[in-house]
Amino acid sequence: MLDRVAEFFIFGLVPLVVGILAVPQVTKAAEKTIAGEVTYRERIALPPDAVLVVELADVSLADAPAIVIAKRRIAP
Repeated sequence: MLDRVAEFFIFGLVPLVVGILAVPQVTKAAEKTIAGEVTYRERIALPPDAVLVVELADVSLADAPAIVIAKRRIAP
């Protein structure tokens, strides 16, 4: 009977505990804020229905199209 218990610990419980401890901790990415200012060079007034569209894109790959990470549409 003692052999069965020892066998259980060696081949059952110990690998399970080692497997649990080997899994990396899942961490949540920290939320970041991007702040900025938008300017309009022309010296004429914008129409009242003008809309500002701001995109954050990953352009790090030179041979691939940019991937839009976030997009914000701001209307009056």
